[in-house]
Amino acid sequence: MGKALQDRLVWAAGIAMVALMAAKLGSVWQGGLVAQDDYMRMQQVRDLLAGQDWFNVNQSRFLTPEGGAMHWSRVPDAFIGGLILPFDVFTDRGTAERLAAIVWPLMLLSAILATLAVTVRRIGGGRGGIIAAFFLFGTSASSLQYLPGRIDHHGLIALLLLTAVNALMNRDASPRSGLVAAGALCVALSIAVESLPFTAVLIAAFGLLWVVRGHLEAPRLAAFGAGLVVFGTILYVLDAPGMGSVRAVCDAFGQGHMSALVIGGAGLATFGVFGGAMASWQTRLLGGAALGVLVIAVVWIVAPACFGSPYRDVSELMNEMWLSRVGEARSLPALWQASPDVTIAGFGVAIAALVAAFWMRLRAEDQSRLSWTVLSALLVVGIALTSWQIRALTMTHILASAAGGAAIGYLFSRWWDARGVPPLLMLAAAAVALSPVTWSRIGALAASPEDNDSAGVSRALCFDPALYAPLRDVEASLIFSQIDLGPPILAHTHHSILSAPYHRNLKGIERTLTIYLGSSDQARVRLNEVGAEYVLACPGAEKVAGLAERSPEGFSADLQSGQPPEWLAPVDLQGLEPLQLYRIAEPD
Repeated sequence: MGKALQDRLVWAAGIAMVALMAAKLGSVWQGGLVAQDDYMRMQQVRDLLAGQDWFNVNQSRFLTPEGGAMHWSRVPDAFIGGLILPFDVFTDRGTAERLAAIVWPLMLLSAILATLAVTVRRIGGGRGGIIAAFFLFGTSASSLQYLPGRIDHHGLIALLLLTAVNALMNRDASPRSGLVAAGALCVALSIAVESLPFTAVLIAAFGLLWVVRGHLEAPRLAAFGAGLVVFGTILYVLDAPGMGSVRAVCDAFGQGHMSALVIGGAGLATFGVFGGAMASWQTRLLGGAALGVLVIAVVWIVAPACFGSPYRDVSELMNEMWLSRVGEARSLPALWQASPDVTIAGFGVAIAALVAAFWMRLRAEDQSRLSWTVLSALLVVGIALTSWQIRALTMTHILASAAGGAAIGYLFSRWWDARGVPPLLMLAAAAVALSPVTWSRIGALAASPEDNDSAGVSRALCFDPALYAPLRDVEASLIFSQIDLGPPILAHTHHSILSAPYHRNLKGIERTLTIYLGSSDQARVRLNEVGAEYVLACPGAEKVAGLAERSPEGFSADLQSGQPPEWLAPVDLQGLEPLQLYRIAEPD
């Protein structure tokens, strides 16, 4: 098969993948997005385009005791807003927003496929491996981050991290690759600290390559270290919330992270420029270890709170009724208990890819053996991080797609050259073992019937954008609702809310849970105290949240039963079902 034909097949596979994803519009053209964070992101962009200060990302209609505090970066807002403005020239603002919500994830998808192709090429996977990697990626959980309407930051972070991985695998060890990696990692860290574990591992990997390869890595290490200092400083100054005491945080790019980049980057740059005197790898390892200890000590002095639990302020009630139900924050044991099918599907394909990576490294040629070593190590790290929090699954599955695709491509080439039944059987076995579809099927066997009950379907219906249209005819008010409904209320209406699923608003979340779990009489008093005028209920969503089950005599149970207290007057709005709107009566 000629290379020209192979190139055309790679292009065809990539275009087909983007086209298939573009077809999954769902309700995006009606204003629907994928998840709560996407709705909140769109509202962030709207506020920015409406004139809200670049460094202020708080939500003015998010009326929690903390004042609607948010911790998000403005980097994703700039990209999405940069799409909305030109679209706005040719159409109305609503259509421009919908177009941006479709185009932006597909742009990221195209970029991640191109970057994935580079990864496979650098580990010697060939064009057949690239096509296989596209298929594995497209059927994995990672692809969900690039659906139309998925405008939150997860897909962008994965692209930045994979870019840094590719730079690390650069065989020439050029200074340019060091600068690219430094820029990608700094932007990823500025967008969200969920990228911190992979960022720290990749920074350490650049140092370890210098330890092993010595002067061959020195120019790149110098550029990489300098890039961490420069790019980190630029983002610290220019990204939200800017400089000052507001950076004394751990849940966003703060002073502790900045000090680590500056001290660590300066140290790595120094090693790259003056490390020639460190002739042995033992000396270089000792110097790198000393730098690591220095970085940790500085961060401990600057931001000691960042070494504690990020959930130390979460009460037992919030942990039980909210945090433990946040899917992306679950650990392996919690995920297995809640969803063994998801656990099998997620970890099965990652472990299979790790086995394939180890096997391929043993057979790799000298020029790609180092890249396979890097990829294998990152897969081990990814599986470990995913065991800690499932949010790392996106990046882990992308790495698994690269490893699995390259392995399938290698076996396909071997069968194509030799033909025969044994090579074909080995190719078929690898394709089955490395396919996410296989592990999803196996996981489905472990799913319980309750996982597909009607409550889950009802909860999905509660986020239908068409349901919120009638609320626009109601005078702007403060609406009390189930926590997860906060972001779509903000995005689809002009009303204000009392809570949403964001950890900087713990008092607001706890207040909402307390109102739901208390009696209806207590709920009336508390709702009047905070000035709420309406209650918006979605019985299916509240049943999933477990509030009615925990407090059978509570306010949530009354709403769930369809027999609300007499002080709630139903508001008849056509097209609102299954949502239910109630006006809160004036206090006696």
